Amino acid sequence: MTEILDSAALANGLERVVSLLRRSAQGERVSLTAAATLRTLDAGGPCRVSELRRARASPSRP
Repeated sequence: MTEILDSAALANGLERVVSLLRRSAQGERVSLTAAATLRTLDAGGPCRVSELRRARASPSRP
């Protein structure tokens, strides 16, 4: 059972790496904020905009 899970995790990881390589090869410029938001969505799946806002919230400046 562990071997099947490890194979699935490996396949998922390879798929993510290939996806990232394809995106980077396109030559499009993406801001750091957009890249971080895409990474959050990629890791956690779909979520509400308000959840993304809370995840990216920074402390207020004095």
